[in-house]
Amino acid sequence: FVTERGRLVGVLSRRDLLTTYLRDDDVIRADVEHVLAARPDQRQVNVSVRDGIVLLLGRVEWRSTRAVIAERVRAVPGVVEVADRLGYVFDDGAQPRACEPTVPFLLRSCEGRDMRARDIMTTPVMTVRPETPIKEAAALLAARGFTALPVIDAEYRLIGIVTEADLVRDRVPRDPRALCHPGEQMPTVATTTVGEVMTTPVVAMGPGTDVAVLARTLLDAGHRSMPIVDGSRLIGIVTRRDIVRVIARDDDTIAEDVRHRLEIYGGDRRWQVEVHDGMVSIGDQFDDETDRHVATTLAEAVPGVVRATAFAARDGDDR
Repeated sequence: FVTERGRLVGVLSRRDLLTTYLRDDDVIRADVEHVLAARPDQRQVNVSVRDGIVLLLGRVEWRSTRAVIAERVRAVPGVVEVADRLGYVFDDGAQPRACEPTVPFLLRSCEGRDMRARDIMTTPVMTVRPETPIKEAAALLAARGFTALPVIDAEYRLIGIVTEADLVRDRVPRDPRALCHPGEQMPTVATTTVGEVMTTPVVAMGPGTDVAVLARTLLDAGHRSMPIVDGSRLIGIVTRRDIVRVIARDDDTIAEDVRHRLEIYGGDRRWQVEVHDGMVSIGDQFDDETDRHVATTLAEAVPGVVRATAFAARDGDDR
């Protein structure tokens, strides 16, 4: 319950908090751009959003405007933190500390903000319905090389999953000659549809799930695939093979992706990127520890990156 001077003004639930936290980056960016458009001196600011972290690039009129922008943007639902590389025309002596990303924030942002399920999931997904014949589902698994098929209803909501084990169970009759007792009866197989053999309820995860958490869940539970849902609606699936494919990305491709992400933060000439076996080294032409933490965070979000480290390039030249 939320009160104001003893008067009830609203109710705050866990769902309200989750809804805010899980807002899509595109929606957050649109709201931030709307906030910035309200003032003429803020309209030349470019906005980039990833996992709720807002990056502002551009130029404002007054130095103090940077702090104002940061406070306005932080008020947008779903924004985790604001980092900026904003230049200014006039120096009014204000200290823009409010909009500078701090090292503790950047360290926190690295936790659980690497690859997400949405980055590696397979979509669209091959699915079946509860009324699908078992033979048809088995043919799909055999022909496509899948180990499981999500089961959906008419609204594409996930209601179960059917695996190879579900289809095989009780579907292979025993040899009648192996019966020990003449009076023993063979079990009758009565199941004919997926709905009769599927596993339900089914474990699923959201598109923003850290791939490290997803992989650990697959291994601990002995599962080979994990459905990805938005609410209850199926939007993708991640298999062990998808994770292996990420690990197998070649270093040149990883380096190209890292450079592309760093271009939005400091330009393409500032950073020197090298990748060896998924380990990324980032050389910074400027000696700015805060920027190097941001660069590390951006690099570790690239699929295939095992770990990223950044250093001042001139320091590296002296080694």
